[in-house]
Amino acid sequence: MSNRLWPVWTILLLLGFAGQSQASNCSVDDYDHNGSIMQVEMCGDDLYISYSRPKASLRKIGIRVGTTLFEGTISRIGAVSGTARRFSAQCGAIDYSVEGAIRPNSILLEGQAPVRNRRCEVTRYRYDELLFSLDSYTDKAANEEWYAVAGAFSSRKNANNRARNLSRQWQVMNSRNCPNFTPGYWVVVAGPMPERDARRATAEGRQYDAYAKSCY
Repeated sequence: MSNRLWPVWTILLLLGFAGQSQASNCSVDDYDHNGSIMQVEMCGDDLYISYSRPKASLRKIGIRVGTTLFEGTISRIGAVSGTARRFSAQCGAIDYSVEGAIRPNSILLEGQAPVRNRRCEVTRYRYDELLFSLDSYTDKAANEEWYAVAGAFSSRKNANNRARNLSRQWQVMNSRNCPNFTPGYWVVVAGPMPERDARRATAEGRQYDAYAKSCY
């Protein structure tokens, strides 16, 4: 075996090529997530999602630019698995496992998120869904994904009762499906459709003070 030592400049050159090769496998894009702008970085099989511009309500609980929300891996068929985080001003961050997939213009992750009490103890788990949408897609969808809204209810049963009083174009949707809607409600909607059509559709629900609203 040769004991010959490589010159330092040769080693640095090789390391430089290796770094360029690794960097070429990475892509960084901005996605929307519930009103916050996220930086989504894909490097080979690795996926990292962090806050680029967190919305005001999240900044109040300590989330800052660069705070990591998810890190995991991507399979060859686009399946995603890894660890997401839930944040609390009182209890801090807590990790939980999620799985999902990369879809056209979006990433959808699902898992059982821990729910904590005032003593920061995990008391139960509930279904959680994390949807990330490309900014370019969001801008386009803003012109197409409008809804006529004829009421929002905390009870799905009450929302269904309202929808039955309207024509078949009306349906019940969870408000979390639209980043521009207040989460936590069952919404009676007609759509999605262009803004002009959504405003026209409100005429049928005028007795319920129906209005038009963009999903994004």
